[in-house]
Amino acid sequence: MSRERRKNLRVEWNSSATICAIDGSSPRPCMIGDFSNMGAKVTGVNPTAVPDELILRITRRGRPRKCRVLWRADSSETIGVVFIELFADVEAIP
Repeated sequence: MSRERRKNLRVEWNSSATICAIDGSSPRPCMIGDFSNMGAKVTGVNPTAVPDELILRITRRGRPRKCRVLWRADSSETIGVVFIELFADVEAIP
């Protein structure tokens, strides 16, 4: 039996989202597989084409979050990200 080692509870989400470069360019659709208050699993992306830091918008009206990629899984088109900053609104994105 495996033991859960995560410090934060993860919520299964399976919802569409958008990622883009830190400067707001190159928006791309993706899916959120699960998330916590610390990070998320992002699917439907080419892990090798995603920069080490990015902006993630989980919902259309949700606040954009600056993220850092923690891991990449090429075989499943999945990345794991940690939230490093929460922008108050879209205008706050550099």
